[in-house]
Amino acid sequence: MADETKPCPRCGKRMILIPAGVIYPTDPPRWPHLWWCGCGHCEPGPTLREGSRAMARRAAWRAVWERANGERSV
Repeated sequence: MADETKPCPRCGKRMILIPAGVIYPTDPPRWPHLWWCGCGHCEPGPTLREGSRAMARRAAWRAVWERANGERSV
């Protein structure tokens, strides 16, 4: 996804794209996202496929987790 921000219809500031916290067990897996703004406005976003930026972010969080737990990245 090229742009991960968009204008908020409520306050006019930039909304960001965040993971919804679930994974659809399809083949390939799909990751629902939400558009979120600090003013409290939230709306449904795209559902991204495996291999997308969502996967890259998840891999980055995994690396942080592994460092915190003294494990080696694979």
